[in-house]
Amino acid sequence: MLYRENGQFKTSYAADQQLLPIAQDRWFMMALVACSLIAVPLLASDYALRALIIPFLILTIAAIGLNILVGYCGQISVGSAAFMGVGAYLAYNLTLRVPQLNFLVVLVLSGLGAALVGIAFGIPSLRIKGLYLAVATLAAQFFLDWAALAISLFNASLLTWLGLTVALNAERPRRAPPGGAPVRSTCSAGPLSVRSTSTCWCSDCCAS
Repeated sequence: MLYRENGQFKTSYAADQQLLPIAQDRWFMMALVACSLIAVPLLASDYALRALIIPFLILTIAAIGLNILVGYCGQISVGSAAFMGVGAYLAYNLTLRVPQLNFLVVLVLSGLGAALVGIAFGIPSLRIKGLYLAVATLAAQFFLDWAALAISLFNASLLTWLGLTVALNAERPRRAPPGGAPVRSTCSAGPLSVRSTSTCWCSDCCAS
């Protein structure tokens, strides 16, 4: 009896087209937002915030962006994760390189950087739609993934900031077999292998 639209009259087009036309829905949404902003930060554990709530909110933002493009505009996109990754990469590097920046400023700059990359791929795609647009966004996905791994500007400098050493086809000793001398072999992990002074990051050739 409490949840019904009977008696809730619309007196304007705006009221008839609003997102939550029933008053009970609006009250529930306001209570949910208040609970999310007040109760969750006070009661949730550190594990729940880091492992559940924050990843959930991040993926929710990605889903909303994809819904705008696919749901409202009717355009197929399979590269949204790549542009989201650009924003995440910029946010991490800005926080690492310029710790004096406020976190909100970092978010804005990261969003602008991701938007610029999206524009760079979007402008050539203005004259295509449907399946061709999906292929163009798929190309953006593969290109950005490749660029993050193959272009030294995007990986070597970041790894250097983390205190690691980048070695191209470097030779490193294996663990000595029982009763034998140390064996040296060339890394076969690909064009880029990463190692630090104490830890080998190449699982193919440095594992015991």
